[in-house]
Amino acid sequence: MKGINNMRLVDAEKIVIERYPEADVIYSLARKKAKWSTIEKVTEVAIFLFTPFVNGLEQANGISDLGIYYLVEQNERQLLVRVAKFDKENALEEKDITGEFIGKEYVVGKDKFEKLRDIKKEEII
Repeated sequence: MKGINNMRLVDAEKIVIERYPEADVIYSLARKKAKWSTIEKVTEVAIFLFTPFVNGLEQANGISDLGIYYLVEQNERQLLVRVAKFDKENALEEKDITGEFIGKEYVVGKDKFEKLRDIKKEEII
């Protein structure tokens, strides 16, 4: 199973690099839930205490959206890019967030995105 996820990640990176060849920087992003309600916090503690699962709600949140996210910085613009599918059309969704992603984290709605690494620097030729 891990091999499938790694292959999917490599494919997503290739798709984004090919789509944005002129990008100054392309960061892979981790998506997490930004705010937890009191009920969710109590549920998380109960899951931790009574099951072998650690971060059960965070894992469930990750499964709820299987897209892979990137921050593309190009020509003084910032684009939040989501690779949604791995088919012939390579479904990409993008949102212009210029000036909003400052530092290592960005929060939009219920999601918090955190920069992981610059995939453009690690591009495999």
